[in-house]
Amino acid sequence: MSPDVEWHVGEESERETIVKTQSKPPSRWRKIIIGAMLILGASLGVAYSSIPAAPPRTPTPQPTTPPLPPLEPVINRESHALATGDEATFIAGQDQVDGAWYREQLAAFKSWGTPPGDRLYTILEQGYSATGRAWAEINQWISPDGYIRETRFYQLRDTADGPEWKRARPDRSFWSGALWTGSTTHFQIAYPAEDNRQAWRVTERFERVYEVLCRDLNCPVHDHGTPIIKLIFDPARTEPVIDAADSLIITLPSPRLLEFHEPYGTADDAITTLAYRILLDPVVRQASGDSAHWRTADNGDLILQGIEAWMQLRIQLARAVPPERTFINAPGELWPSPSQGDPSATQQFYRDLLADAQIKPLAQLWALPADYLTSGSYDDVVDAEIDALIAYIEERYGNAGVIDFLNALGPARSLDQAIETALSVPFTDFDQQWREWIAR
Repeated sequence: MSPDVEWHVGEESERETIVKTQSKPPSRWRKIIIGAMLILGASLGVAYSSIPAAPPRTPTPQPTTPPLPPLEPVINRESHALATGDEATFIAGQDQVDGAWYREQLAAFKSWGTPPGDRLYTILEQGYSATGRAWAEINQWISPDGYIRETRFYQLRDTADGPEWKRARPDRSFWSGALWTGSTTHFQIAYPAEDNRQAWRVTERFERVYEVLCRDLNCPVHDHGTPIIKLIFDPARTEPVIDAADSLIITLPSPRLLEFHEPYGTADDAITTLAYRILLDPVVRQASGDSAHWRTADNGDLILQGIEAWMQLRIQLARAVPPERTFINAPGELWPSPSQGDPSATQQFYRDLLADAQIKPLAQLWALPADYLTSGSYDDVVDAEIDALIAYIEERYGNAGVIDFLNALGPARSLDQAIETALSVPFTDFDQQWREWIAR
C-alpha cells in the first residue's frame, strides 16, 4: 500500500518528509477471536465473584514468659551489705532452700569494709546458665589491701514479693565439661574452658611463688629427680587436694571460687598464701640437691622438716612487712634478718627448753629408731633439738649457712657429711661449738 499523505516541511535546503501510513483493517477471524476472549473474561469474572470469601483467621494466642527480674539490684544490695557488715541484709539474700549453703554463709559472714574511693565493686561479666540460674563475675573491695575477684551464682526463688534472685552455691551446669591444657616453666595445667583467663592468673601466682622460693633456697638449675607438678582446676572440688606419689598433683577448685586478690602480693592474698603452703615442701626437697632421695630414704628427713619450719617462719615474717617480695635476686633475700629475733634471746630460749632433756648426739639425728613415730618417747625433745640446731647455724653462719646446709642434705649420706660440706668445718669442731652454745 502506498502512503496517502506526503508533507514537505522546512526550507528548500532543509526539507523533511513526513509520511503517514493508514493501518491495515483487522481480518474477520481476528475479530471473532477478540470477541470470544471478551466473552470468556466476563464469564470468569462472574464465576469468581460468586465464590464466598474465606472467614478471617483468628490468631492463636502464644504463651508468654514473664521477664526475669534484674540481677544488678541484688548484686548491689549484697555488695553493700558485705562492705558495711550488714549481716541481716546479706543473709536475707541467700538461698534458704539450700539449708547447708545458708548455714555456711551465716557462719562465714564478715565485714569486707569500704574503699577509700567510690568504686566499691565492678560487674566484669554476667550471664545465665543452662539451668536458668544467673551468674556474675565481680571485683569487690575487701579491706584493707584491695579487691577480690570472684564469680557469684544466683537461683530464682518465689517470694511473697514475686520471683527474686537469691545467692546460691556454684552451679555445676555453668561448666560445660570441656577441658583445656597448657604449661608454664614449672607446671602442667588443666582447666575448664570457661575458666581460661582465671586459671592462667592463678597459675601465674603459683609460678611467682615457686620462683621466690627457689631463688631464696638456691635450687639447683638442673635436678632430674624433681617431679613434674600438675595443677588441675576442678569445679567439683571445694578444697585443695595434694597427691605427692610419683609426681606432685595439685587439684584446686575452679579459679572463679578461689577469692583472687588484686593487686598481687597483699597479706590477705589467698592464692599466694595457698601457693606458699603447697609449694614449700617440694621446693625444699628440690633445693636439697637431690629431690629423689626423699622418695626412697628417710635418713635426714626430720632435719629437712626442721628447715621447712624455719622457712615457714621466714615466709610469715616477709609477708607481714609490705610490700611483699615478688622477686628474689640471691639466696636468703626473702628475709635476711634472724628468723627468731634477737640471737641472744633465742639462744637462752633453747637452753631453757632443753635444760632438763636428754638430747641425742647430733650424728644420731640423721637416722632415728624405727619406733620413733610410734613410741612417742622422742618427739618433743628431738624436734626441739633440731630447731635449736638450725637456730645455732643461723646465728653462727647466717641464713646463708642454713641454706647451704639444706643444699647439702640431699646428696649427703650422714649428718657429719652434710655439715662438713655445707659449712666447711670439721664435724668434731662443729659438734663441740654446738654443745657450748646449748650449754652441754
